[in-house]
Amino acid sequence: RTRNVIEAGILGAVVGLPVLNLGFSLTARIIILCLTALPLVLLALIGVGGSSLSSFILLFFSYLRNRRVLSQDAPARGRDGKELSMLPTWLRSKRPAEEQETEAQPKSKSRFQVDLKARKLDQFKTFLEPEEVKASTGFGMALKAGVSSDQITFSSDGQGSLPIFSPDGTFCGLGVGKVTSLYREMRDGVLTEKLPLSVALKPVTINPAKLLKLSQKGRIEEGKDADLVLADENSLEIDTVIAMGKIMVCNGQVLIKGTFEAQKNHNR
Repeated sequence: RTRNVIEAGILGAVVGLPVLNLGFSLTARIIILCLTALPLVLLALIGVGGSSLSSFILLFFSYLRNRRVLSQDAPARGRDGKELSMLPTWLRSKRPAEEQETEAQPKSKSRFQVDLKARKLDQFKTFLEPEEVKASTGFGMALKAGVSSDQITFSSDGQGSLPIFSPDGTFCGLGVGKVTSLYREMRDGVLTEKLPLSVALKPVTINPAKLLKLSQKGRIEEGKDADLVLADENSLEIDTVIAMGKIMVCNGQVLIKGTFEAQKNHNR
């Protein structure tokens, strides 16, 4: 807040003082101040998106400088003029072989963060397009392409309404995004993609925790939140869920239910 006040004072002085020195009547200068200095001062005091005005402006120009546009027909070029392909591996594989041979690889993969949407087919569509893959499959493909497992996350539209379409594009109704898709894709990463459990866990634990700056989440350590999932060693079926030290699921049975779950059972 102190920074916002300082920035508002500076803006008010920079814009307001020249206006006050104009050779217009007092009424005219007040009107000009209300149209110029006052909105800027209020904007600086309030900030943008929880940040100060200067921070927002710096972030905006940083975005303009670093942004990249994905295009198969007009690939980006680096500072040395060489072609840089930032398209997904499966899409680059569709390009002619002669193009792939001359295609330069990105110089730094550490600048990219990949988020894979985890959904069941009946949550969004009843089919997969030829170029679409499950999140767990995409995770395995990204690892084979050289992307670090620390740069990949899974996400879902948990409990949000999602439209359902048939293969011909016809709207069939509304479904519900389920957070259970995250655990299912992690499990498929181990059982189907044959990834080590320690690697398959990253997109749903430590990686999103780091991105969202949830310092108490994402790993099992002394002093961290006691959020644990105990699963069968072979099938990875969930046996026990502990959230903030409280047992929520035991032996596969839900012990503590949410507001809407409890209400649903009560109505039955």
